Amino acid sequence: MQRVFSFEIRLEAVRLHEEEDLSPGAIAKKIGTVHSVVERWLKLYKYNGIEGLKIKDYNQQYDDDLKSKVIEQVTVQNIPYTRVAAMNNLSLSTVKRWVIESTKGLKLNGKKNLITSEEAAAIREKFKHVKNPEIRKIMEKNYWLEMENEALKKLEALTQNQQEKKQ
Repeated sequence: MQRVFSFEIRLEAVRLHEEEDLSPGAIAKKIGTVHSVVERWLKLYKYNGIEGLKIKDYNQQYDDDLKSKVIEQVTVQNIPYTRVAAMNNLSLSTVKRWVIESTKGLKLNGKKNLITSEEAAAIREKFKHVKNPEIRKIMEKNYWLEMENEALKKLEALTQNQQEKKQ
């Protein structure tokens, strides 16, 4: 089970980093967590100030403009998921879920695959009959590129639709 740290502990971690120049690893050891948790708090604080450290309610509702912006930051601007999450004061899992939903799990901009191993195996199965491994690899890549192209068209349409709503 994931441990939830209070707002005060998160704020203390930031203070220890800024005022006492402690590393995320040293802070993590001091409060009983891992350095990646402290690094996430520091990023949240950097991009969102004290608001970024507050504990949010579960099942929050977000508007389509924010979702479109986040999806574009990851898929078009090629900003890493962790930075996009911190910049928008969202959880990493929320950002990943939105991108997966919008792209149907495609591989975008060199990022790791966002599909399950079973789905990837099903795609490989489609081209199993091709004996030449080089040709099979080219056919698989073409398949991925076609799916990526479709996802980007959908993203563009979604973005355009959001811009039209604003006008």
